[in-house]
Amino acid sequence: MVYIIGGLPGAGKSTYSKTLAKKVKGIVFATDVWMSELFWMDKSPGEDLQWALERTDRCEKRMMRTCAQLNEIDVSSVLDIGFVNLKWRQKAYDLLNSLGVDFEVHFLDVDKETRWKRVQKRNSEKGDTFSFEVTRDMFDFMDQHYDPIDEHEMTGKLVRVQN
Repeated sequence: MVYIIGGLPGAGKSTYSKTLAKKVKGIVFATDVWMSELFWMDKSPGEDLQWALERTDRCEKRMMRTCAQLNEIDVSSVLDIGFVNLKWRQKAYDLLNSLGVDFEVHFLDVDKETRWKRVQKRNSEKGDTFSFEVTRDMFDFMDQHYDPIDEHEMTGKLVRVQN
């Protein structure tokens, strides 16, 4: 089984993913970790959002294919990938479906004020869920591009988490 963890910045995806992975004896794949360890250090000044989105897309496709391989040997995976807008989510659904992988989406629904406080705390503490500093502009950008998940989109595969 592949568990997809979605939510806006500060919703608690990384913490939730780690807890769920222990519960299901699975492996966590986190976009923020992959991006910070593979690409951010190579980013030149002036690189734009498109630069980051291209690399994020490549990471996520590779993560999902690896999850499919793990699924073949009965190892669960937890994808901490955000899943903010419908187009992004649909690409993931389509890829996992094409690979024949069962998946479930866990969406963390947290109010904006609480999320921003958590982001500020994570930025200052730089603890075990810190991958890179999330600025207010980045935080607001993700909120502006959020498409709420509705019940028709995820019939039978959606778990809403109030965190």
